[in-house]
Amino acid sequence: MPRTEGSTDLNIQTRAAIITCRHLAGMEWPQIAGKLQISPAAAHRVYHKALAEALAEAGADAGENVNISSLLSTLQPSSFRKGPHPKVNNGSSESRQIRQAILDNPNPPFHIAAGPKLNELGLQISPLTVRRVAREHTNDPVHPKPIKRLIRLKKPKLSIEHKQQRIQYSEWLNSTFKRLENRVIFVCYDETYKSFGGAVYRGKKRVSIEQGSDPNELPFHEEDPKFQLMICAATSTYIHAKRPIKI
Repeated sequence: MPRTEGSTDLNIQTRAAIITCRHLAGMEWPQIAGKLQISPAAAHRVYHKALAEALAEAGADAGENVNISSLLSTLQPSSFRKGPHPKVNNGSSESRQIRQAILDNPNPPFHIAAGPKLNELGLQISPLTVRRVAREHTNDPVHPKPIKRLIRLKKPKLSIEHKQQRIQYSEWLNSTFKRLENRVIFVCYDETYKSFGGAVYRGKKRVSIEQGSDPNELPFHEEDPKFQLMICAATSTYIHAKRPIKI
């Protein structure tokens, strides 16, 4: 009866046997499972995980042409693997230019912001590599900290001064209501626009910024909507107040 362990529970010898049986002998998954006393699903996961890692290390142009040595090398801890020579070295001129391009255009994801600069440099690297350059290439004299995608609120947090203004205004409303009782109508409105068209971001949005910096300090950019509607409302504690005919 095949064991029920998952692929992560198998020792390195068993995983090497799976790769060898599949890649060299061309055995089917039920055959491998029966020979090694494991489930077909576990054998499938082990092989395809090794294949994906070998293809990633070989580069996007390798296709399916990976050899048995490349597959078996994925069973070693990543720190012991040789791996390909990086296309962009930490601290190089290319690395600094890519990082600067990301910070100059903080709204889109890393690989989109860096796209024009990569074309200018004649580099073809994956989005994963661009992300690694942003996060790990800190040998940069101008931007020595990791660049991350952090959430920026559409409306920044209130400052201490603005909070105090709101407290004072609330106190004034309360005292005015007590003094005038039902002889006052308070008119209020909401500054939130209802927008149609354009590219309006609601709520929160991620931006590229150096670690330790405040994303809410960046200017918020969005395409102008084609049409906006703002609705105002009036309210009163005086129940006999007449509704306005015209607004």
